[in-house]
Amino acid sequence: MGVNMEKQERGGAVGIGIGERIKAVRGGRTIPEFADSLLIHKSTLIRYEKEESYPDAKLILKFCEKENINPNWLLTGNGPKSRWAVDLDSLHNMLRKTFKKKFSVSSKEEASSFCEKTKIGLSPEVLLSYLSGEVMISGEALKKICELSGMDSDFIENSASYTIGPWQGNTTLQFDRPITLDRSILLRVLSRVENFIEIEGLHIDQNKKAHLVVWLYENIMDGVFEVEDIKSQLKRIAGLIE
Repeated sequence: MGVNMEKQERGGAVGIGIGERIKAVRGGRTIPEFADSLLIHKSTLIRYEKEESYPDAKLILKFCEKENINPNWLLTGNGPKSRWAVDLDSLHNMLRKTFKKKFSVSSKEEASSFCEKTKIGLSPEVLLSYLSGEVMISGEALKKICELSGMDSDFIENSASYTIGPWQGNTTLQFDRPITLDRSILLRVLSRVENFIEIEGLHIDQNKKAHLVVWLYENIMDGVFEVEDIKSQLKRIAGLIE
């Protein structure tokens, strides 16, 4: 069963469906040339671009790997085009967590002592506000905190924000690390979601299905649950997603 995506009416590619995104990735390459690179017939590619038919899970994975494309962007139009995007807020939260494990800075007195010893260029009040998530910092202060915490400040400063959503009308899903494509896991997630929907006879909007696939993949990669748990997770939330 192919991944049938309707044209999107929200997200980063308003009114543009998967066919237009495939065409955008093809760019100046001819249809025969691009079709050959994907090992499909040119007429098949034409149907994909016109959204008369849709690529299956295996081809989506091949396409994303070959073109370095974020699969969520290809499926839904949300998030950045590249599959190496990250969520900037989550990186800062990761930095805060790492910092707190190494240093005990929870009071104004401790913050004052820390700022004076390390010369990080922040007032105690701003440091505490940053650690509590109330404000963001950048520049030399960020570099110093990253250095003390053992993190790469360039990676944080140059990272793109990446959110997925809304899902179920009001939920935004976010990746909390660089997106890496594990071909075997994503293929299994896609396959099991499609099989579950077919067996249970559910009627799920294709946009929701795409977000569901991303949500499952994210949680598996985070170690929240295993691939073998997909069926039980789907049964648990089936009433919410239909």
